Amino acid sequence: MAGWTRRVLRSRGIAPLVAVALLAFVGWTLWLASSVHQLRGTLEDHVRWIRVVGDPETPEPALRGALDEMGASALALDATAARRALDDDRFEATRRDELVAGLRAETGRISATLGQRWTQLQLLAALSLALVALVALLFTLARRQVRELDALGHVLAERLEELEERDAELEARLHEIEDREQLLRTVAASVVHEINNPLCYVTMSLGSVERELARLEDAGDASGRLRIMSKRAIEGADRVARIAQDLKRLTAQTASESAPVPIGDLLDTALRLSGGRLKRHDVVRRLPDELPAVLGDRHRLEQVFLNLLLNAGDAFGDGRRGEVVVRAEADGDAVAIEVHDDGDGIAEADLERVFDPFVTTKGDAGTGLGLYVARQIVESHGGLLTLTSREGDGTSVRVVLPVADA
Repeated sequence: MAGWTRRVLRSRGIAPLVAVALLAFVGWTLWLASSVHQLRGTLEDHVRWIRVVGDPETPEPALRGALDEMGASALALDATAARRALDDDRFEATRRDELVAGLRAETGRISATLGQRWTQLQLLAALSLALVALVALLFTLARRQVRELDALGHVLAERLEELEERDAELEARLHEIEDREQLLRTVAASVVHEINNPLCYVTMSLGSVERELARLEDAGDASGRLRIMSKRAIEGADRVARIAQDLKRLTAQTASESAPVPIGDLLDTALRLSGGRLKRHDVVRRLPDELPAVLGDRHRLEQVFLNLLLNAGDAFGDGRRGEVVVRAEADGDAVAIEVHDDGDGIAEADLERVFDPFVTTKGDAGTGLGLYVARQIVESHGGLLTLTSREGDGTSVRVVLPVADA
């Protein structure tokens, strides 16, 4: 029904057709009404004539008047003959009976025609009512269609507003990309600076080693100073290696292969790889037996949790023994993993910058890229990484990843 009404309302020719139909129905109704009125008058005349002609006691003037009126009817010939007979005093009872019989036969035909016309008039009235009802229905549907169009207009306005908001978001993303390009330029400059510093240590220390070795040709024991210089050179080289490794992880984010990864296996691997750095702490594993898999790159996700565990192991600046807790739980269409330590915590002033590249709270022991890279990897998997900490009360890092079949 709804589809039919839409097609009717969308048709450009429906209004002219309805107008023509209404005019035709009005014309036909007027013609039938006029015909019924005329037939009714003729029928009344015939009934009156039958009374006048059929009554033997009808006065002659009245009889003459009736015969004159009949001269214009279907019985004109019979009426004319009867009029002549009346003038010649030959109007007999037989002539009267024949005339009455003709009048009655004609009256029957008129009655039948009148009945047909009346039936047609009733049918036409019913059709007219149906047409009026159809017009009313079309009018109602048209009003409803107008309301629907108004509602559609509001929806289109809302969609337009959404598109404008989306354009604003895209523009904001464009600015973000531009900011990231600027950040990359800053990172490149910082990388040069960060690498040059330890390389200077290496170069200077090795230069001193070379000079000290030259003095060994003369005499004296310089092994103690050589060990110190060598240690500095090794520390500088190690720092260069850590920076290079973090930069490699940062630049390798775009290449990944996604597959379902069991969270339990992923965390167990990260715990095993970080075992050497965490062996002096109490590591608590609180993982349920059944955890849904997540969709992602296993090696990159291992890198995230390995980095978080290593950070937790380094959170005890005084070298004391602490506790590192790893817990996970299903959370609707996602899995939440938390790494908590009861270490020194992070100062409130540093919390806003912990995810910035090359910002570290470890001094020379850190590169400042670990948390930055970890968050980038998690967000590239459609997840979320957050950090809460209080100075002197430990740190908690929470990672939320969508499950593989979400």
